[in-house]
Amino acid sequence: MYNFLIGGDGLIYEGRGWLVAQHLYGWDSFILGVAFIGHFDDECPTLLQQAALTNFLQFGVQIGRLFDNYSVIGACALIDAPASPGPGQCFLAELRSWHNYWDDAHTNGACPALAARRPPQAAQPHGGNAGAY
Repeated sequence: MYNFLIGGDGLIYEGRGWLVAQHLYGWDSFILGVAFIGHFDDECPTLLQQAALTNFLQFGVQIGRLFDNYSVIGACALIDAPASPGPGQCFLAELRSWHNYWDDAHTNGACPALAARRPPQAAQPHGGNAGAY
């Protein structure tokens, strides 16, 4: 289950909250999982959803739940793509343009199926989740 979900109307729904991640085995102590509600291969999340994510991440930094140098990445780059299609190819293209996108995979197309990914060296276990995607 994700920490937070963002609806098409831009509202943010709490899943597991800030302190507990449990949706990407092996990464849970390093990430904050935020999902858009919808399917985004052909269409991107709404502008309301995208703005909500940006504001939410800034809020996370302000309240000390995210480091100010956090990175974002699609779940599909961390685990096998068929198991996690997120964030969808449309939004993945947008996400890759963000200044804080962690592109350890150095891919330009679809998220690859990666069997053994490791957290970035700068990652540290969270004290309320240190990173986000």
